[in-house]
Amino acid sequence: MITRDIVSIILLFLFLGIAGCTKPKKTMQEITYQAQDIKRIELYNQLDNLKEGIWHVDKWKKFAHKICDESKGKDCSVMGEIYYDYFYGYGSKADKQKALHILERGCSLNDSRSCFKLAILGNQSDFSIEKSNNLFVKTHTLALKGCDANYAMDCYVLALLYFEGYSIFDRDRGKSKKIASKSCAMKHASSCIFLGINADTRDEAQAAYKQACVAGVKQFCK
Repeated sequence: MITRDIVSIILLFLFLGIAGCTKPKKTMQEITYQAQDIKRIELYNQLDNLKEGIWHVDKWKKFAHKICDESKGKDCSVMGEIYYDYFYGYGSKADKQKALHILERGCSLNDSRSCFKLAILGNQSDFSIEKSNNLFVKTHTLALKGCDANYAMDCYVLALLYFEGYSIFDRDRGKSKKIASKSCAMKHASSCIFLGINADTRDEAQAAYKQACVAGVKQFCK
């Protein structure tokens, strides 16, 4: 006959066995995510491949233009950067108004990257503080929603927003890197490069650059 004490001991051993078999939680970079914007990420990885190492400026500009044209105005934030900056500008001539118009168009189509760049560059131009703050808030709303749904580009934008703590958002570099790890795990090369640049250890940096290589940026495959 089994006594109550024996039953208690058996239950205790069963509990300890189950607890002992519990697998440790995976880190962010060990978790597999399926990017919902994988085709877009592949295009941006190609842009990074042209920009890193030996910079093929003309090819980089043409490819950015191609992405913009094919997106019908939504995915033109890189073109906005090109026209805004004197060095990148076609024929070394900047056209800041055109740049802002391009970014406004992308932001109106709910591209978080366009809103983010518009908030930053507009603040350097003639935008009011209130307008810039509203753009940062819109950026956060779009990027947070997209990142939660596994859109890698939105995760990257959200990471950048937290890294510097723009507008009403507190700077939180730990949170920023955690979010960037998610987009890096979804093979977004710029996120991996960002993690490598801001790594706390050499091993952390090497792991991030290895992922950038896997994403297709040859400069980091050495």
